Amino acid sequence: MPSSKVTLFQKNINSEISKDQKQKLLSQKSDFLILPEYFPFLEPGDSIRNSISKSKENLDRILEISEYYKGVIIGGSIFREENGKIFNSCPIVQNVTLIDWYDKRIPGPNEKEIQNGDSSGIYIMNSIRFGILCGNESADEKILQNFSDEKIQVLFHLFADTDSSTKESYDKYLDHYLKLSKQYSFHILHVCGTGNIFGKNMEGRSLYASPSGINWKVGMSENNSEVIKTVSIVWNTAVFH
Repeated sequence: MPSSKVTLFQKNINSEISKDQKQKLLSQKSDFLILPEYFPFLEPGDSIRNSISKSKENLDRILEISEYYKGVIIGGSIFREENGKIFNSCPIVQNVTLIDWYDKRIPGPNEKEIQNGDSSGIYIMNSIRFGILCGNESADEKILQNFSDEKIQVLFHLFADTDSSTKESYDKYLDHYLKLSKQYSFHILHVCGTGNIFGKNMEGRSLYASPSGINWKVGMSENNSEVIKTVSIVWNTAVFH
């Protein structure tokens, strides 16, 4: 069975990447680096409109990472304006080059100004055909079923928990992603942001769920920590094409 290595970076969206983190990313021999939704959003309490004015600067921050990390970078997400429309867009980057944007298809409750994107969410890079989810898109059955119909097995899910009023217990959170993995035969690489956005503090519950179980997760004591973890994924060639 084919395999790939993926580095998950649970990152505080309000802080730059430190020198030690750069060195650790440099040492990762992985195919993909996944960053959380809203990174880099460096000023707590900042507005979407103000962030749009920094979209080029924020993209440059992601491009800079590819100067020392040599795999494909998925994320974080950047508020940007195109043809008069505002999107929450995930950059896909490699070799200091923007390869494509994934425009979030279902804006969250704090994104009143954001337009629905029309990206398919399906890409082929480093010999993997994968899907991208951003925010609460993992709750949309139509999107998930489309990935399943297209025989997508690997999903990169960029997330930032900004709705603490509906926060599930840690065990229920894990069980939710495990059930999705089993139901659709997905390998879900779920990467959370920590820090503050829209005046709300976020919890990081990054994990890797596969049909066989929760292969990796951050501990409950790490929900406010920055964590870099590389995992190996193996998929079934009988349904992957």
